[in-house]
This record gives sequence, structure tokens and C-alpha cells, in this order.
Amino acid sequence: MPQPTAINPEERAEAEDAARELLRDLVGPDYSDTTLRVCADHLLSFRRHPKTHAEQPPIAALDRLFALAKSDTGQSARVASFLLAWWNGTDLGHFPIADLFGLDRSVADDITSVVRYLGRHPGAIYADSLGYRGDVMDLLHRWRDVGSEDAA
Repeated sequence: MPQPTAINPEERAEAEDAARELLRDLVGPDYSDTTLRVCADHLLSFRRHPKTHAEQPPIAALDRLFALAKSDTGQSARVASFLLAWWNGTDLGHFPIADLFGLDRSVADDITSVVRYLGRHPGAIYADSLGYRGDVMDLLHRWRDVGSEDAA
């Protein structure tokens, strides 16, 4: 297993700010800066590679999450909320962190792997750039009653 890469304080502060903004976009404005700072620090503790070396996207986790969000289980709405918050939390609703408590551990692990990937990626990345645009459009129709022509 690779050893964590040390980063200088300026890079760390920049990464912490980016992680806090990502978390704020995902969960909404209802969480304090302290809570977001702790979550961002936790995300950054998983860092193994410099930001310039993006790791591979968690495709298997995303495949499972999109399949679950399109199904009729009790967890579907929560997973759809996470995926749609990633797409556009401001307009489609944010993902309450407490919703993780109502998910099976494996589903929560998949969400965590996606958030970890997003936090480590060198720039903003959305589901469409990973090949999931059609899946997002399906979720918009199913969970937010938005047609593909309205979402484009």
C-alpha cells in the first residue's frame, strides 16, 4: 500500500477549502464550518496521491448507486438524493449527511468512495463526464419530475 504523500501547508489549506466547498454543495448550507472542517479533514486523511495524479473513478460503486437509485427499495430515494445533489444540489436538493444512517453499510461505503474520489480529483467532475448523463436524466424524471429537455 502506498504511503500518504506529505503536502505543504499552502496546498493543504487549498485542499481543505475545496473539500469544504464540495461538502457544502453536497449537504447544503445547514452545517457549521466546524462540522465541514472536520469532514474535510477526514476526507483529506485518505489522501495517498498528490492532486495532480487523479485516481480512477469508482465506476463499480457508481454503477451500483445508479442501479439502486432507479429501483424501488427503501434506500432508493436517499441514493437518488445523493446523486442528484452531486449533479445540482442548489436546484435539486441537497443530501443530508444523516441519510447515511438509513443505508446499508455497503451502500454508504459506495457513497463514501464517490465523495473521496471527488475530493481527490484535481477539478470539478460530474456524472455526465463519467458516462452517466442518461442515468442522471432518468433520476431527474423519476425523482424530481423533470424531463430531459428541462434538464439539459
